[in-house]
Amino acid sequence: MEDDADIVCCNYYAEYNKKQIKVEYGISEETHDDVMNSYPSTIYSAVWNKIIKRELYINNNIRWFKNINMQDDLGITTRLRILSTKTTVLNRCLYHYNKQNISSISIAPKKSNIYEQIECARQLDLWIKEFAGENYYMLGNKIKFWAKCGLAIHPSTRDIDQWRSVFPETNVFVRKFKQMPIYIRLPLFLY
Repeated sequence: MEDDADIVCCNYYAEYNKKQIKVEYGISEETHDDVMNSYPSTIYSAVWNKIIKRELYINNNIRWFKNINMQDDLGITTRLRILSTKTTVLNRCLYHYNKQNISSISIAPKKSNIYEQIECARQLDLWIKEFAGENYYMLGNKIKFWAKCGLAIHPSTRDIDQWRSVFPETNVFVRKFKQMPIYIRLPLFLY
């Protein structure tokens, strides 16, 4: 309220069986450059570590994408972060994210989950092109690239031909996404 922020975010703890990891933004206020340079990670895309003004949803007609359950948070928060005139980050961990479920769909996804991620990325990219402008096109490409990675990374869902053919315009970004661990980038580069 003091900052008159549209969105307020907080850091969080990722809780594992035998350890706790502090996950931080590293900034106190998110700029539009921060939004453009971010990638689809939990801290940026989650709804649960944010308080968002209702008016931001209402005034911009922002709704959840239909029939999307995987990365549905990303579909909402990315649009809201782009539209926000002020996003404040509290330098405190106010959430504990349970990462102890080893059978989670994010650990062992199904192809249907990956297809939902791809569809979310497609809809988000269309929204960015219509409402956000060309300054955000690279963000749309990053999101599309990350959405399809499950088709190449996870052994249970691996389909290299499909990985190549989904959003083929993003394949050139393998070398550019330094946030992606080398053990993931290297096989994608070889594909």
